[in-house]
Amino acid sequence: MCVKIQRRQRYPILIYMLGFFLGIIYLNVASTRYVVDVGIWSEWFRSQYLGYDLKSCDYMWYVAQIRLLPAVGLAILGGTKFRRIAAYLFLLWAGLASGMILTSALLMLGVKGLILCVISMFPHFLCYIPAYAMLLLYLFRYPVSEWNSTKTLSFVLFLTMGIALECLVNPVLLKMFLRTL
Repeated sequence: MCVKIQRRQRYPILIYMLGFFLGIIYLNVASTRYVVDVGIWSEWFRSQYLGYDLKSCDYMWYVAQIRLLPAVGLAILGGTKFRRIAAYLFLLWAGLASGMILTSALLMLGVKGLILCVISMFPHFLCYIPAYAMLLLYLFRYPVSEWNSTKTLSFVLFLTMGIALECLVNPVLLKMFLRTL
């Protein structure tokens, strides 16, 4: 019984790593031309980003929509009998996106691109990771684990703080780093 539980705990990490590997493969094989032609790694985009002053309210609404859609979708699917499949698909998607982003950053800017990726995820991912970890742990441990009002409040607070940090702090950090490139 204990060995079966330990094996099951590895599956989420393996699914994420599979997505990460597939993202690297996809970018290197299928869409290298797309990365070179377009994207956030181009000099044009960086100069536009440095020259643009983000309007907090509009940007916050945009980020809130992007960040809340997967969270709400995963939470809704978590209430169905497909909760575990939804959690695995989410991890596969997150791994795929991570692999593609990090590979494109490395291809276009080298080590500076990897540093840019780390800075672009800071500090808001310090809030998003615990929020999603809480939700995913619940989905994988159901019915042993129960969702309650404390988890709901924590989840909402982590997402809200993440959105606020992404809109208010992250652009400042990104602009500071982009000026050094």
